[in-house]
Amino acid sequence: MKLSRRGKLALAGTCLIASALTWNACGKKKSKDSSETSSGMTAAYPLGLSISVAPQSSSTTLADETDRERPLKEKKEEAESMLRGRAETCMPKAIRVQRRPNNDETCYEFDQDMAVGTRPGGRTLGTADGLAKKTGNTSEACMVSFAREEAKQVSAIVDETLGMIQMMLCQANKAGQGLPANDGDVLDFKPNMEAAAAAGGKTMPLTKAQMTKSGSNYVSEVTAQFPLPGKTELATRTMKLTHNPNGDNSSYKGVLNITMDKTFGNNADYNQVMSIQYAKVDGKVVYELRMANVETTSIGNAFDTNGVVNFGPATDNKMNAYKYVAFDMNPDSGEGNMSYWHNPGSGMGEAARGFVFNITADSAGLLKGCASSGAIKDTSIRKALQNSLAMTPNGFFHPFQKSGTPGYFGLIKPPVDAADDGIAQIWTGTNTGTVDNQGSIIARQCFKQASTGVYGIDGGSMAREGTAGYELIDFGGPADRKALLPTPPDVARAKQ
Repeated sequence: MKLSRRGKLALAGTCLIASALTWNACGKKKSKDSSETSSGMTAAYPLGLSISVAPQSSSTTLADETDRERPLKEKKEEAESMLRGRAETCMPKAIRVQRRPNNDETCYEFDQDMAVGTRPGGRTLGTADGLAKKTGNTSEACMVSFAREEAKQVSAIVDETLGMIQMMLCQANKAGQGLPANDGDVLDFKPNMEAAAAAGGKTMPLTKAQMTKSGSNYVSEVTAQFPLPGKTELATRTMKLTHNPNGDNSSYKGVLNITMDKTFGNNADYNQVMSIQYAKVDGKVVYELRMANVETTSIGNAFDTNGVVNFGPATDNKMNAYKYVAFDMNPDSGEGNMSYWHNPGSGMGEAARGFVFNITADSAGLLKGCASSGAIKDTSIRKALQNSLAMTPNGFFHPFQKSGTPGYFGLIKPPVDAADDGIAQIWTGTNTGTVDNQGSIIARQCFKQASTGVYGIDGGSMAREGTAGYELIDFGGPADRKALLPTPPDVARAKQ
């Protein structure tokens, strides 16, 4: 199912609860004694759970404050301040800003990777030097810029959802409400939130805001109605966080799931669903995010018994527009591993396209690493998960590059090292022999963050990039070259 640009914007950035939440009576900061004598609401919340790809410092010139990708540590500290009652306001930044991100980075395209090519109609995509093309980002490595912009479309929804739960717990804390103490206890936080909104002259578009104690789990549920962009009819977003603090919450486990109806610009035929199953282990936050559009008539099968989006056989041919994100990262340093995958269609054999990042930090906290991009040949996200296959690129998929029609898509052979000229021809379909739209070649690009916050190309970590700004590796070729490819995150510990 193809989406228009407008449809993608509406889908990725639908307003969570609109301007009605911008009230002034959210509660003033409590005295230090009052907030410090209680743990606040932290036991019921996964501090450190968030999405941040290639975060930008507050001093970067690449994005204004409303658009910059904030570090995980910054998001974690804001959440903790709210949950402990220290914040001046219960309005998290994600709700105040309500980003509506659109990926306008043109140096990369899932159907052609970083190869330069001209689409029918004259639009040229790709990069001839490995650098980004987005205005203001042209000094950055393409893979970094594209991955950040692509992930923003998911992180905006996640940050807004987590922000809603932070706000609910913050307001309850300021109103003197504690956590439910006994198994089965249910606390209704909705009246305090509505009262705060009313005092500020606003109407609270909430239908539910409560927490239940269920065994060792705290279950937070929020349901909000809000207008779709340009529409008067209301849509509904339902959010549920099931969190197990495992004692003092220094380690934890849980699931966040979200359902959004009337997506695709008020298309009632599909709902959008998302889940994050997560765990904090040994100082790292590990999680797996699943996202898809599901036929409204099949919404009952959209989640499994753990609240995880069901990519199993029960939803075959009932979902499309799949996305899969996996993180295994230290929320304080930003070090770790990340992978991001998507399938625009619903076919079991449609090759998933995406990338894998491995990232480390130096003594100054600056990040560096390498990324690989490509496809899982003949394997969709669903097929990989149902068959426990590795979610890592094992080649390329350029669907518009047809056999027997060299250069059909107008791809240009990148100026990589001469030793890889042959595989560059195969990768772009510029060889004179038989052309296939799939193969075993993967792109690899390394990057390094400067003190300015910019992630430039790290040529010193690539040996055969030539002047392309990235290099190509044959997955079926020499073992020493294949060993350079980044490894995907291990999210087994996040499984429920």
